[in-house]
Amino acid sequence: MQKPPVTFEEFLQSQNLDDWPRVPFLDDDCSLVDKLQKDYSFSAISKCLYENVPLSIKPISDLEKRINECTMELKEHAEKILSLEHRQMEMDSHLISLQQTITTQCIDPERMSTQSDKLRKSKVAKYIPEKSSNKNVENCHYPGFKVKQLSELPRHLDAADLWDLVIKAQNFKKAVFKVWRKLFLSEASIAVFQDSFWWWFLQQFKTNQEDQDHLFDRIADSFVGLFLCVPRNTKDAFFQVYPDCLSQVIYVAFCEAFPESTTYFGDEFKDELVDLIFQWVSGLKPQKFVWKKWNLDCLKKTTVNGNEKDTITRSTVKESIKSKPVVQGCKYF
Repeated sequence: MQKPPVTFEEFLQSQNLDDWPRVPFLDDDCSLVDKLQKDYSFSAISKCLYENVPLSIKPISDLEKRINECTMELKEHAEKILSLEHRQMEMDSHLISLQQTITTQCIDPERMSTQSDKLRKSKVAKYIPEKSSNKNVENCHYPGFKVKQLSELPRHLDAADLWDLVIKAQNFKKAVFKVWRKLFLSEASIAVFQDSFWWWFLQQFKTNQEDQDHLFDRIADSFVGLFLCVPRNTKDAFFQVYPDCLSQVIYVAFCEAFPESTTYFGDEFKDELVDLIFQWVSGLKPQKFVWKKWNLDCLKKTTVNGNEKDTITRSTVKESIKSKPVVQGCKYF
């Protein structure tokens, strides 16, 4: 590579110049000094140079344009970076709040029990005779998404009652049943169930993408809460049965809520429901017709809204909640 010029003479030689700077070319023989006519003010000199010395401003204009373009691109890029950082900070803040709440509830089981009792009392409603139209799924309307409140199930169904009914039909071993029953009846698990019920209702009968997106986000948050409070030594076993039980309780809820629409809840309905829940929880599809192993006879003996099962199940659930707190740390957020 040729070395750059070091001396002035080398510079002239590299540029093929005899002298530098060159005298500007003028259209006539009159010098610039003569053109000024002894008026050496700034405005006179500027005017004279402008009229007699050619100067191309295009490179300067192009440079200014490119600088402006780069400035705009830099500004847009900076806004994107700041926006991503703001979202990350919000996510981190939410996760920290979630962990702190879980830790607090795990440390104070009495407080957890008290809050669970309050929530349970607010959800319990007396059975009111309903019109026949309320038992048809086509006449049901989603009550709307509320950020800090779960949407109640149709016909005053109680989520804990339905969960209790389903888990009793699984024939779990006695030692396993005592532990897992608390997990299934935890507030996080109940929140997953209720929001999943309404998400599936909208998906099947009255699609509303915006509400479904809100519900799905809250289902994910609730599932995280449930996952964190399940003991490590039982996580694998519990989440192997959880998607199947969740599918069952959603199916039972539809049958109980809409007894006049059972024709809608056939084999295809169960197939699609099970596929969805298994993929949500485990990321994998279940075996074909896994729902055929469900103890449907046990689930359909009496209606939850009827007197017999209503009285027995509600009393057992209430006694359990009063005597022992729902799973520590499974507070719904």
